[in-house]
Amino acid sequence: TAYYQKSLHVYKEVGDEYNITDVYLMLGSLEQEKKHFDCAIEYYKKAFMGSQKFQDWYKASITLIEWGNILEKQKKWVEALRIYLHFLPLEPQYASDLIDLRVKAWARILNHLGEIRFKAIWLEADGEECPENLRSVIWSARDALAK
Repeated sequence: TAYYQKSLHVYKEVGDEYNITDVYLMLGSLEQEKKHFDCAIEYYKKAFMGSQKFQDWYKASITLIEWGNILEKQKKWVEALRIYLHFLPLEPQYASDLIDLRVKAWARILNHLGEIRFKAIWLEADGEECPENLRSVIWSARDALAK
């Protein structure tokens, strides 16, 4: 942690906002490992904001996945689903890697919330019902969890 704190200080001194985002992501990960979830979320929020600013959609998505994982560990299923629904457009070369992670995350939450709550939260968070083709993929992934 001391290494990343020093890196953060140096990057702030030279105004290197892009690398500051990387450091926030790493600090979030370290705090998550120590089970300091609230602190980790604060770092992930900062990393997400920086990723958005620089339109680094891959890093933004990774940040949201980690943030959502914490919320799942805390059994905050509704908040986790909302975080997972905020995925941003991805660059094509990263899309397939991260789509699988998103579907698995949605399937875990569906498993815990049940279909009715899952659909209601999706509608509330997204403003539209979950598209049928995506819904069937998520439901299949949920069914695979039971096996």
